Amino acid sequence: FRQTIDAVNGLVAYPLSATRRVEATLGVQRYSYHFEEEILLLNNYGQVADVIRREVPTGLRPLNLASGSLAFVGDNSYMAFTSPVRGERFRFGAEMNYGTLKFQALTADYRRYFNGGGPLTLAMRGFHLGRYGELEGLDPYIYPFYLGNEYLMRGYAYGSFDYQDVCTATTDPGSRSGCSQLDRLEGHRVGVINAELRLPITGIEEFGLINFPYLPTELVLFTDMGVAWDDANPATLKWSRTDPGRIPVASTGVSMRVSVLGMLILEGYYAYPWQRPGRGWVSGLSLYPGW
Repeated sequence: FRQTIDAVNGLVAYPLSATRRVEATLGVQRYSYHFEEEILLLNNYGQVADVIRREVPTGLRPLNLASGSLAFVGDNSYMAFTSPVRGERFRFGAEMNYGTLKFQALTADYRRYFNGGGPLTLAMRGFHLGRYGELEGLDPYIYPFYLGNEYLMRGYAYGSFDYQDVCTATTDPGSRSGCSQLDRLEGHRVGVINAELRLPITGIEEFGLINFPYLPTELVLFTDMGVAWDDANPATLKWSRTDPGRIPVASTGVSMRVSVLGMLILEGYYAYPWQRPGRGWVSGLSLYPGW
């Protein structure tokens, strides 16, 4: 299966101050879909004698969209080696999409960093990304958001689910997995709350417990909580570890961020996902800088 996206987009930004700006975008996109079938012909010895490839109709028509957006953006934060340590960041925006489908997208992202002058930083984030409007025909042209993306929540990465997880049969007729524990991580709207306590282990004399600027590292204690929903699958805001519905999911744990040569930030984490009963602790590795 192959999805091809052709697009032309433009961006204009108007600064209101050194830390505030307004952004506007305008563009057109075309999504096309192709499905190719590969047939292997084997000889009597089980070896591949020939390969036949052919295009198979997908049943998906091309998707043509025109879009425009407007956003208010602010950033007066102070960046350390692997993540911000003081100030705030925010982005509030709306996007309109018209064409084969018609829907709107809203973004609300606010981050605040508290540091009293010592090494410890308390970081908090509230995030919402959602599609609204005529969503009935959106699937399977544009996939829902995945709440388990490690930049949003740790402990629920798609690749970490295996036979150890308890899977409850889903009642969602549009399910791609048949498992409610995975279904509740997908939706055209997601809301996330994160909290982190950040401590620089190695760095410089002024910022770091150990003066070793060649490989700056940061120890993080975190709590992530989020929920995914849409019109077809409304959320149920209650705390439960076993309910098969669209309930909030949460994780707590510890992570270590490392700045490699000042260009690449690696984060290894060890998280306990509360809404994966029977699973226990989950480890992971991501390439995201601290939000």
